[in-house]
Amino acid sequence: MSLVICSNDTKEQNALIGQQQSIYKPWSWTNDLSSTLELPAHCQVALQSAKIKMDGTITIGEGAKTFLWWFGKNIDDNLVTEPNYYADDLDGTTSVPIKVELFSGQEGLINVSIADLATEVETALNKACLHPNLHGRITCEPTYDATNKFTGFQFVFSEKPTGAYVPTNNALPASVLPGAAGQATEVLDGYIPQQRLYQLGIGGNVPPYTVTAGIDFNTMAMPALTQRFPQSVMLNIPPLHLKGGKAAFALTASLPAAAPKGGSANPARIACGISRPTVIPQLRPPRGFIRPPWYKLRNGEAAPAWMNYYDFGMFCNFVEDQPGRVGSKDKLTLFHTVRFDQDDGGHPRSQSRDWQRRGKVQIFKYGDGTGGSVNTGCDAAVVGSAGFSNDHGYDLVQNALNITGIYWKAEAQQVSVVIYDLTLADAAHTEYTLVSYDATRIKPLNLKPIDQGCWCLQPQVTIFNSGSVGGNQALVFEEFNGTEASWPNYDLENNDETSWELQMWRKEGRARDSLDLFSRTPLDYDTGIAAVSPYLYDGLVAVSLLFSRQKQALITGPDARYPGTFDASMAPIFGFGDRPTVNYSVTIVGEDWQVTSPVRPDIEPSSSIFVRLHGFNQQSVNAKARGKSDIIAHLPRFDGSNSYGPLYLEPSNMLYLNLNNPAPIRVNSFDISLCHSDETYATGLIGTTIVVLHFRKDPSAPRE
Repeated sequence: MSLVICSNDTKEQNALIGQQQSIYKPWSWTNDLSSTLELPAHCQVALQSAKIKMDGTITIGEGAKTFLWWFGKNIDDNLVTEPNYYADDLDGTTSVPIKVELFSGQEGLINVSIADLATEVETALNKACLHPNLHGRITCEPTYDATNKFTGFQFVFSEKPTGAYVPTNNALPASVLPGAAGQATEVLDGYIPQQRLYQLGIGGNVPPYTVTAGIDFNTMAMPALTQRFPQSVMLNIPPLHLKGGKAAFALTASLPAAAPKGGSANPARIACGISRPTVIPQLRPPRGFIRPPWYKLRNGEAAPAWMNYYDFGMFCNFVEDQPGRVGSKDKLTLFHTVRFDQDDGGHPRSQSRDWQRRGKVQIFKYGDGTGGSVNTGCDAAVVGSAGFSNDHGYDLVQNALNITGIYWKAEAQQVSVVIYDLTLADAAHTEYTLVSYDATRIKPLNLKPIDQGCWCLQPQVTIFNSGSVGGNQALVFEEFNGTEASWPNYDLENNDETSWELQMWRKEGRARDSLDLFSRTPLDYDTGIAAVSPYLYDGLVAVSLLFSRQKQALITGPDARYPGTFDASMAPIFGFGDRPTVNYSVTIVGEDWQVTSPVRPDIEPSSSIFVRLHGFNQQSVNAKARGKSDIIAHLPRFDGSNSYGPLYLEPSNMLYLNLNNPAPIRVNSFDISLCHSDETYATGLIGTTIVVLHFRKDPSAPRE
């Protein structure tokens, strides 16, 4: 008789053994002998004992697969804490809860191991989290006590700056710009759907413009004598970094030749800025506009009928004077798209209730408060420059400050706009602020906050020379600080579930969410608001660059403060007890927000486990798997007191199976695995597994 001890780990206390990356899985391994073991003829084998560590199984019901993720001001209906960090209801925020659904597409009850559930939760959360500085940075892992018993889940929400993502480095990332021109993954036409088709390589017309890639910039140029409909280009690159990222554009090649800096001999209308992406065309003969599905063309007095959608933009018209719209001649006109019920100009339907609740292009006047100008934090040199207009802005033809470029800078919800001379990379260049955020200003004197609908902002330029001589204009993407580290595979034209557009604003439900956002108090720019804004824009904490007021939260149960959370049902499974909403305003570890289950979730292993011995000739038949099997024993599901964690299992009656060997056999290895009844590996096991086999000669075999 022989006892053979088999294990995936020779050092039972080694915590690294049994992990997914190890070749010695706790459910499958091979032990090689240093010398050959001889088993007698007519030998039998039985399982003498087994020591396993069960990770447990959680049963997810059909109605228990949903929770929600939130990023914004936390809601406290009693406002017992600092009001700057909380809102008394959803209307005082710029966010909506985002639904997270586990095991999408799978119906009925789902039995899943703790490790697999944690992986699914982490994956689903990062799909739902579409904030460029937070996407891809959420983790969910099981936690265990000193005795290796499962205690719950730990969620970590990293808010470190992106860039190269050095944990101790707060530096912003390098500028992210496309490489070679003309590739579908780099440049997208923002105006004509046929051109999008061309760039996707599936037909359409060659666009009339060119995009040339430089080492540190990209240029959209209109060839000579090109006189067409508006042309617009958006870069298909990771979204703008919202912890100080810049989007810079050079204008020199579009200035009239008579301007101090020279430029194109042909005047045009030019625009540049940052905008949420969209792939939904709004067809209007003979061309189509690619705009968010909730946006209405010509909705408002200031909106040009031809210009592509911008969230934040700068426009200059060198062709004609249109002071009632975005386009007073030769002036740098700043604008943003906001809710403004009192603007009923433009399209005849602008006065309708449906159109009033949607975003409208509004001119944003800038100044320093002198000479009749508004005060937006603008530098005095701009206000005092030749040709400056309190109503329409800086004169780009007289160009007293030799301005060559514009950039937008985003810090959490705050947007500032700067114009500059020379190039942004030139150490000798001078910058002039047009607008910076100030919490003491009335709302119309601050640009709108970056709300949830604007989390992902892309750089975009537009040139329209119809009605002029045509051609020879160009706009340059000079710099763009994107989130390349946290979103390396970002692709606006991607139609799968990782696409920002598909997830957030392409679906009709998300379009309704966007309309809901526009109706929020912080985003409503009606003139009847209080002198001081009731909403403080989120900013950044110095040095750490953490978001100062917006925090992440999990809504795991119905919470009346957050509409649309009635089907949230994960609180018991996550171990949050009766807490429907778990936020991260208090618990901080370095630059990561963290929370751990306060109570142990209820789990019960539910799948049987069998021991298999491979490479021998025992006879077992698994009727469920419909064929021969190497199974030699069925393990009990508990050891008398425990059903998960470390278990010692010893059959009360040992069942011997014949190896059907008429002659002695020599063995130099043992191949062991543990499986479920369908012969799939028992991946719910972790750590060390020990299987003790008992070999003996068949007592009923004839004596030799």
